[in-house]
Amino acid sequence: MQRNELFEEYLPEYPFLSFNLYDTYFCRFTTSPIVFHDLDKQKSELHYGSNLSTAFNPASLIYCKETGALYHPVTTKMGDLHGMLSADITQSLVDCMTVDMPSDEMALEWEGKQIPIVVENKFQV
Repeated sequence: MQRNELFEEYLPEYPFLSFNLYDTYFCRFTTSPIVFHDLDKQKSELHYGSNLSTAFNPASLIYCKETGALYHPVTTKMGDLHGMLSADITQSLVDCMTVDMPSDEMALEWEGKQIPIVVENKFQV
């Protein structure tokens, strides 16, 4: 998969391409093409795909009110993206989070520090 830089007529509806032999597939995602499925808290690493990982930086987390998901930046062959944290990872962090609904403020307690989480109404991966 790669960013669609070849077929501008399909942008912005299809921001990604996937090739299979002689076929070209135009792709879009409702949240993100990357979903983190595991957080190794001891190594501070997020895992995605079969064996890919990125350093976990809680100060980089973004919460999207529209999707109800947490996102974290990752650099891939497709460039810089934001991957979505799986429901399992998010659930494992809930006990460490504080949320103030009226002010839309969120924070994560990580390694003894309260780290603010950016809250966005809409978020473009």
